[in-house]
Amino acid sequence: MADDCVKSAVATINLCQLLKEESRLSKSSYTEFSSCCAAILVLVAKCVSDKSKALQDASKKGMELLKEISTGVFSTSSEKCAVAALEAASDKLNLHANEEARSVKSSDNGYRQFRDWVATQQIISEGLQLPRQENQMLNFLGGSFVGSQNSEMVGGSVDCALPDYAELSLLPDLEQWFNFGLEH
Repeated sequence: MADDCVKSAVATINLCQLLKEESRLSKSSYTEFSSCCAAILVLVAKCVSDKSKALQDASKKGMELLKEISTGVFSTSSEKCAVAALEAASDKLNLHANEEARSVKSSDNGYRQFRDWVATQQIISEGLQLPRQENQMLNFLGGSFVGSQNSEMVGGSVDCALPDYAELSLLPDLEQWFNFGLEH
């Protein structure tokens, strides 16, 4: 039902535009004024949730028509205030939509830059990859693979002695690790 209402509002705006183009839009017709005003209200309400360009364009076109109609008999009445309020609401919505679009574009651009940076880092790291030590890191305390045994509890606490230099030198390709870190 809401979609039908929006379609009718756009059709009303288009009909008023056709009347204007054929020089038949009356500046003293309350029917034309109120139908154009109602159509704009519907479009402004829909633009709150749907920021499509087509709806914004139809709303803008309707505002231009409404301004033209309101220069006639409706130029000093409360309808003139309604036109000003509708225009302010429409402008505020369009401004907010434009700011949001810029924010999304900026956010997309930032994400794209991050994604490109990650891709370059992966290319670099593939070329200069460190030797893999998957599941081969020695647990120097027990001589087993890391994670294959639970640490032994000594007196209620975990025995966490750090390995000495001799134990560290047993790691395969340790020199490459340090050279890579110092060069890059």
